[in-house]
Amino acid sequence: MSVSVSIILDKRRMKLKIKKYPVKLRVIHQRKTKLYCTIYDLSVEEYGKLNAPNLGAGLKTIRNKLKDIERDADSAIRSMTAFHFDDFQKEYIANNPLFHQPGASRNITVQGNYEYDVAQYFHRFPIFKEVDMPAGTLIVTFRSYIDKLLRSDRIGTAVCYQTSYYALEKFRGNVLFSEVTVDYLNEFEKWMLRKNYSKTTIGIYVRSLRCIFNEAIEDGIIKRDRYPFGRRRYQPPTSRNIKKALTIEDVSKIYYFQPTCKEEQWAKDFWFFSYLGNSMNPKDIACRKYKNVEGDYFIFERAKTEKATRSDPKPITVLLQRTCGRFCTGGEIRIKAQTITYSLC
Repeated sequence: MSVSVSIILDKRRMKLKIKKYPVKLRVIHQRKTKLYCTIYDLSVEEYGKLNAPNLGAGLKTIRNKLKDIERDADSAIRSMTAFHFDDFQKEYIANNPLFHQPGASRNITVQGNYEYDVAQYFHRFPIFKEVDMPAGTLIVTFRSYIDKLLRSDRIGTAVCYQTSYYALEKFRGNVLFSEVTVDYLNEFEKWMLRKNYSKTTIGIYVRSLRCIFNEAIEDGIIKRDRYPFGRRRYQPPTSRNIKKALTIEDVSKIYYFQPTCKEEQWAKDFWFFSYLGNSMNPKDIACRKYKNVEGDYFIFERAKTEKATRSDPKPITVLLQRTCGRFCTGGEIRIKAQTITYSLC
């Protein structure tokens, strides 16, 4: 697949009002040439200065943007199984804010369509305050997926996806899915490392993007053959998950610790309640209800793995007397009609 791309100054027709010529992206394939008009216009003199070492701020910004256009176009073409001008127009040029759009396609935007009042989330989720964005860009699918998470009460996960989007937005803006290539992802990883982010953080952001990309494929926004993740493509960085369990000596120090105030006693009791309750985390404890009590036992499913183990749930059984009666000084669990009140001190 022999395709060449380059930035040219189209001097066939001057824009008389500004005395400048349009800057265009030239694509040549099988001796056929097509020109795509960028949003930039330059005079012959300005265009000749683009390769100069010292440029003013305005021309320097334009030069960098034109380099981005040429690089991203080349990456988009190389990621295509077979090149066709129509596919290139649809997947890279259409709705790209760096190009003039022909006809009505210039104004294509996606309206937010939510099943509830998103205003209640504006403070924590500024992504909902963003103005309508062009179809086929990252923010559209990110917002849709965050909306889905909020409707499922997965607020923490929604926050993670929003953070991932804004990291990507700071990198190269709200790009089209067709611009998310293997090169794009590698450059994003390098950019994050230069900013001293850990590989763990980068992995979280990129895996969020991978999920969003799969959503876009399912919605017909991008073709499956443009998927940049996987073997011999881009794989998110990972780190070793080292388990750091407490030793018996460490647990003994907590057990024999003598609290000096009510708050310390409460903290100690609650810690042992969680520890002996098969490591119930705070959400597991807070979400327990009367229906989880069967005789002298708690029976519950971990909130952390509830979604992943939906097809094969693994309930946890905890002996109440073991967790409260032995270690919680003066502690008790008050079981009411629908709730459980913890009074550990």
